[in-house]
Amino acid sequence: MESLQFTQRETQLATERRLKFQGTAKVSPDEIQFDSQISRQLDQRNVNRLCNIFQEEGCQNLAVAHRVPGIVARHHLVAALQSANVTARALLINPEAEMPYLRFPHGQLRGLHGRHRIAAGLEVLSPYTDRWWAVDLYLDDIGDDLKTSLVEEYSNEKPPSDGEIYRKIRQYASDRNLYGELRWRARLCPDSLTRLDALNKNTRLRHAFDGVLAIPGHRKAMRISMLARVIAVKYDEEIVHYLNYVKDFWFALVDNDPALVAKIDQQTVEELQLMAPRAEAKVVTGLCLAARPLQTLIRTSGRLSGSVCGR
Repeated sequence: MESLQFTQRETQLATERRLKFQGTAKVSPDEIQFDSQISRQLDQRNVNRLCNIFQEEGCQNLAVAHRVPGIVARHHLVAALQSANVTARALLINPEAEMPYLRFPHGQLRGLHGRHRIAAGLEVLSPYTDRWWAVDLYLDDIGDDLKTSLVEEYSNEKPPSDGEIYRKIRQYASDRNLYGELRWRARLCPDSLTRLDALNKNTRLRHAFDGVLAIPGHRKAMRISMLARVIAVKYDEEIVHYLNYVKDFWFALVDNDPALVAKIDQQTVEELQLMAPRAEAKVVTGLCLAARPLQTLIRTSGRLSGSVCGR
């Protein structure tokens, strides 16, 4: 997967997540505590909204997209596993129908996100039945960067673009992190999944998309729903050539530095992509000087405006 390029931070987060993720278990909502410094304050209006949804559509407390990320000390997790007579491996490999049920004393399991859905679940799920919620368990010694990343990933407040979803799926696939890949695939509808799988079978196109979507500013433009048309026209060579050209252009602007590529945002792309560099050289150079992602390169290299205007 040579076309996949990740920043050092992305690689570090993926590695830490793989090491700290312990699997998934059913847990009583009463046993999930939320830290006000990490999780949002409780908004009763949002709880009421979720209650109405749960009553009409069901809680979907097992669905991958609705799970809650929780952190727990290793020794507390070991004790819970022993008490339930469950192996640690079962948390990772058991199918959903056989997901283990674990019990945690008050304060041992802390939720990073999902306070409102758990509060709504407590109101909707009957206390006289086996009420539970699926929790993705992480060790509590994770770093602050990973905590922030998990909160953002599990949040549904700002749905990610198709390009961001694609990028995450490919990242987890390259890292052989099946659970992470499935979590992001769960965000797509069946039709989009079919189109994505069709792209995965076309190695050249897939690598070309991997390359251009390494640039954050291009991710919002991707529409997975349109992939069927892209593949159907049978102009793979022309499409690959174009995507590679776009990638090479933007990578050249930052001297192929992955850390700087990761800072090329949508605004920068939109401001530059419709201009004619030779005809509007002064304007282009001014935008480059004002663009935060490119400032570092400008300070260390005098080739930037030349590389833009020469294209």
